[in-house]
Amino acid sequence: TSIMLTSCVTTTTGGFMVDASEDQAAADYVQLALAYFDNNDMAGARRHANNALDIDDKVADAYQVLALISQREGDLDLADSNFRRAISIDRANSRARNNYAAMLFSQERYRESYAQLETVANDISYEGRALAFEGLGRSALRMGRQDDARSAFQRALQLDANLFIAA
Repeated sequence: TSIMLTSCVTTTTGGFMVDASEDQAAADYVQLALAYFDNNDMAGARRHANNALDIDDKVADAYQVLALISQREGDLDLADSNFRRAISIDRANSRARNNYAAMLFSQERYRESYAQLETVANDISYEGRALAFEGLGRSALRMGRQDDARSAFQRALQLDANLFIAA
């Protein structure tokens, strides 16, 4: 099965809404980059993320997509750098922090993962909060902090009773 993605992003010049139009174009490029990433087209994803950065080099989500691409391609130093760049631009970007924490955990960098997940878990507007608490518990377990792990797992289940937590 193949899926063909077509894209069109329009930027305008002149008029009264140039900044809004450019912001929307950058956001559209990020969405396209994610769609290409989800379809395993790393070249297309990278191109669209870079298009967003060409419009505005402070688009945190574009750096997050570049980090995900680098991670998938096995370039973990570049992924780390792009995740840190995304978070430095938008410290409230819980999705970037959560994805960064997952990469850190996979590299057995549990303390760093825990620190990122603490911030994510405390973001009451983040839709993946229950999973963040679960990740927090897993990181705590790997660091030998059983009480913290138990508390995090209990909080995860409190937020989503349907979670299956297998440490």
